[in-house]
Amino acid sequence: MGLRPTAGLLSHEDREALAARAIESGGRASYANEPDGGSAVYELNVNYLDALVDGAERGDDHAVVARALAAHAIMLTMIGVPAIYVHSLFGSRGDVAGMEDSGIARRINREKLDADSLLAGLTTDARRSGMLTGLVHMLSMRRGHSAFSPFSPQQVLDLGPEVVAIRRGTGTDAVTVIVNVSHGSVSLPDVKGRDLLTEVVHDSLTLERDGVAWLVQVP
Repeated sequence: MGLRPTAGLLSHEDREALAARAIESGGRASYANEPDGGSAVYELNVNYLDALVDGAERGDDHAVVARALAAHAIMLTMIGVPAIYVHSLFGSRGDVAGMEDSGIARRINREKLDADSLLAGLTTDARRSGMLTGLVHMLSMRRGHSAFSPFSPQQVLDLGPEVVAIRRGTGTDAVTVIVNVSHGSVSLPDVKGRDLLTEVVHDSLTLERDGVAWLVQVP
């Protein structure tokens, strides 16, 4: 993950915090010399799914999948054409051995996949199967609604610091995506609609940690 585009957006302390997070997650942080003689992190070499969770959560496949799907729900909502890394689609873990054996930090995200092992894992491994099933479902719902067109308008909603809320499209075709990014459950009593992902109709919305809702207007 390149950090050069964050110049002017993130402080030096923010980037150092991300570097520490990458290292804590089993990865590396690459530094470059600055004109003033100092150095600054320019790239994080870490498995994205592992970097999203904290400590013991990395051993909990269900926690990893929930957090990763929440993060991808935000990406799939934002205006433009999304790109999903193949190892995120398949729920791969960081290839620490490959990184250490090669001495190449980027190898942590370049696990060599064995077709037979992968196919087996997509049914028996909760992390692999959860990521593939969840992302395919979201992509299928996204493909079926014009609100997610790259040319459809986008509006960022302020529903509080606990959630990311984005509305795509207009009128009856609009989809409002809400993702809980807090450490607990969130209640939004004034938010209503039918969730495209679950088909549940909400008169008020409550999302558990890492919960996601893609809401459309109920006729």
